[in-house]
Amino acid sequence: MSAPTLASTATGSERTERLLNLSDGVFAIAITFLALDLGEIPETLGVSVSSADFVFQNVGHYAVYIACFAVVGFIWLRHHLVFRYVKDRTAVITWLNAVLLMLVAALPFPASILGDTGRLGLALLLILAPMATIALILWIIWEYARWKNLAISSDDPTTTAYLRATLVTSPIVLSVACLLAVINWLTGVEAWWWAAVASVLMLWVLHWLVARKWPAPRPVDVSASSLKGHVQSLKERSDKAVRDLSLVKKLRNGSDAARLIVFTDAVVAIAVTILALQLKAPSGVEFTNESLLELLWALPWWSYILTFLLITLFWLGHVHLFEDVKVADPILLNLNLLFLMFLAFLPIPTEMVGKDQGRDTGALVFYLFCLGLTSMPLAFMNLHARLGQRLTTSTRISGSTVELYVAGLWLAVGFFVAALLIALTGNGFWGNVATAAILMRRRGLRLIFGKAAVDDESG
Repeated sequence: MSAPTLASTATGSERTERLLNLSDGVFAIAITFLALDLGEIPETLGVSVSSADFVFQNVGHYAVYIACFAVVGFIWLRHHLVFRYVKDRTAVITWLNAVLLMLVAALPFPASILGDTGRLGLALLLILAPMATIALILWIIWEYARWKNLAISSDDPTTTAYLRATLVTSPIVLSVACLLAVINWLTGVEAWWWAAVASVLMLWVLHWLVARKWPAPRPVDVSASSLKGHVQSLKERSDKAVRDLSLVKKLRNGSDAARLIVFTDAVVAIAVTILALQLKAPSGVEFTNESLLELLWALPWWSYILTFLLITLFWLGHVHLFEDVKVADPILLNLNLLFLMFLAFLPIPTEMVGKDQGRDTGALVFYLFCLGLTSMPLAFMNLHARLGQRLTTSTRISGSTVELYVAGLWLAVGFFVAALLIALTGNGFWGNVATAAILMRRRGLRLIFGKAAVDDESG
């Protein structure tokens, strides 16, 4: 039997498996908890303040959530990249990663402060400083692993140049942003605050420039015995797994989808658990049988159950997609992060619908709009992966390009149309009709359950 091999397409190894599982769990909790402090929803929503006014009053909070999610997601992508090449762990790597996770887990706190305080330099610094430190730690982990011969192709100049250039830009850019935030803090000049925010946007610009100057190396396989510690592969790969991973050889900077799947499942699990937070009893109340019955009747069971089922359907769509898709390229990784960002936000409009209780239709419009936003990235993930079988090893997917576009976008368009109908007519009944039509249509079900399964079961 040939010696075990380790591939840069694989996102883990036996020696790093639990470290990566812990990391993905912490990242998932942190980015999901970013949505917990997006403005206190009043119990009298729809009476004391309209749903539309409440949304506009909290636009700043939502912008902070999107920005923080994007940067934390960007850092997770860097962590994903580093440990595609780092295949062993030592006490140094373990503790460096632990410090990184300690900072990641604390990020919801400065994010909530930034959303509440507005344009304060110190508030911005509180979130930029740990992000810059996290990015620096990732760079140090890579350099240490390369020094100790714990990384695949650590002696390859192409790989080294690509990873070093990719990893070093993040701490530099975020450190510059920290400096600008400090200047704003000391001078009170608002222009420095905006300069700090604009500098963070350079993360994506520099990522593009670095990729052009130092292109990602082609995926490689190396013998496990070539690394210090003789790291073994996670398991012996079957012939099918070898064929699946061979797809990535056609891509630049692609990997298997293992970490993406674990990370997604963690975010979905946390999001549906957070949904239950709206089912709570008032504090300091002594219940009687009658008052307890009144509370049970008043709780927003409908919005909780509906959103739980819809998130489950989104998750099923993701499951069926990645039963066929074995490869995650950068586009798929970024679309998946966008999908998770909107999905993790869904508890907010769900709570709004529960507290509004039909007093005005603004909450329902916002709820359906957010469902549409959640559907869109999932639809584009399907299209990107399946059209031309770009990233899939399955031969089950067939049909014309037009049919795939219609099937993939049906849910998203349906939610948007339902939101528009309610906004124009002021009648929430259209939301129920449109949602039922979306879920029952054959083409909508193809997105959720997979085209072949629907064709087989529906006749």
